[in-house]
This record gives sequence, structure tokens and C-alpha cells, in this order.
Amino acid sequence: DYSTPVSFTFRERVALTITSHVIALILRLIYCTCRLTVRNAQYRRDAEAQYGAVVVAIWHEVLPLAVWRYRNSGVNTLTSYSRDGDMIARVIARFGIPAMRGSSSRGGHEALQRMTHAVQQGVTVVITPDGPRGPRRVLKLGPAVVSARASAPVLPLGLAVSRCWRMKSWDRMVIPKPFARIVCEYGEPVPPSDVLDRPAVDAKRLEIERALNIVQERVEKEVGMRE
Repeated sequence: DYSTPVSFTFRERVALTITSHVIALILRLIYCTCRLTVRNAQYRRDAEAQYGAVVVAIWHEVLPLAVWRYRNSGVNTLTSYSRDGDMIARVIARFGIPAMRGSSSRGGHEALQRMTHAVQQGVTVVITPDGPRGPRRVLKLGPAVVSARASAPVLPLGLAVSRCWRMKSWDRMVIPKPFARIVCEYGEPVPPSDVLDRPAVDAKRLEIERALNIVQERVEKEVGMRE
């Protein structure tokens, strides 16, 4: 279910359509000049072979890099009900990535249900667990909850780029520069919690956050990406 209860005026819809098209075109032109390296892809292949689907966790700031990694790959993701969330959904749709809707602050329960159902149906879901408003690189409970409910592991994915612009947003979002090197590295799968009580889920949240920060910092150091 990719529906949203939020409606926009005709002028807003036109602006979103045009702007998302321009952003997607610019990003595609940049991506085509970049070199992409993917490491430890066997972690995802092995986990999907065993569980059917997995939950991939990335930090919100590297979402533009993940868009190129996962273009037309069959994964789903989640964006918020906000105008920014609608813009992101429209942009990534042009790269063949469907976006379920919801956020921790609005529609959170429905979002968790949709993601859990997707994973149970064999669809791998990519989550930005510090979005939509931060704090930056602080993991919320979502991945741990979906993982436990769907009995599927979480795969931490670090993404970094050798040359980039940084947006003046809460997450300092990364926009790759032309002819940059993009590195994607999977960490080892974090198994799902056997129970869904708050202490167990919170412990799993900390485990996922630690694993994601380790792999993210490793690829950043390799390519020299700065904040």
C-alpha cells in the first residue's frame, strides 16, 4: 500500500511533478559518470535465500547514493507524509523504487505494518532509520520492530562517495559530484529478536545502530568523505 492521506493543491502537484523530474534527470546524469563498487553483496543474497527478504538499514544522508545502488532492483522503501517525503517518493519512483508512506511522527503504526507485510511477502525493504527529522545517525526502533515481526534480519549498509556536495539540512545529505567513486558495503546481518518486548527491541536497536555506524565509518574513511 503506497497511498497517503495527505493531499496537495493543483499548483503544489504541478510543482512536485516538474521539480522531481528535474532532480531525477540531474541525478541520473551525475550517476552515469560515477564508478560504483559494491562489497559483501553475498550477505544480502544469502540472507534473502534463507529468509525470502531482509530489512536494509542506511542513514538518511546517503539516500541519494542508495537510489543508484538499488535502481530497478525490486526493493521498496519508506518516505514520510510530508511535502519533502512526497518529493523523495516521486524522485525515486523515476529510478524504479516504490515508496510506502508513513513516518515515526505521523502514520508510524501504519508504516510499520506496511513494511512488515512487504518483508513477509518477500520484498526487501530499505529503511532510513534516523529519518525523517533525526537526530542524525541515531537509529529509531523501526528496523528492529519490522525485523522481529517479519522474522527477517537487518542488513547494515554503508555508503560513501569520494566527491560530494553536502546539503544544509539536518542530516547533511550527500549529493555526489560528477566522476566520483561510490562505495557500498554490507555489514553482517543482524538477526531478528525472538521477542517483541521493549527491552529486547531496544537492545536490538542499539546492536543495529552500532553495526551500521561501523560499516558507514569504514567506507567514509576509505574514500575520504567528510561531513
